[in-house]
Amino acid sequence: MALKDPQEALTVALCMGCGGEIYEGDEVRRIREDGALVHNNGVCDVEFAFDSVYDAEGFATVGGYIE
Repeated sequence: MALKDPQEALTVALCMGCGGEIYEGDEVRRIREDGALVHNNGVCDVEFAFDSVYDAEGFATVGGYIE
């Protein structure tokens, strides 16, 4: 579907990643648990997935801890 001018496009949802509007025709990804949408732009989708899946990042230490 061709992207429309946002001034003319219908807002269909809010992005769970950035909180911005998702317009009819935007490329999106659906979140499995609740059906919410995120922009499929390599930013909103990736950051939302990262924040939802991981609880820490850093360097592995003895015993499986993260420093």
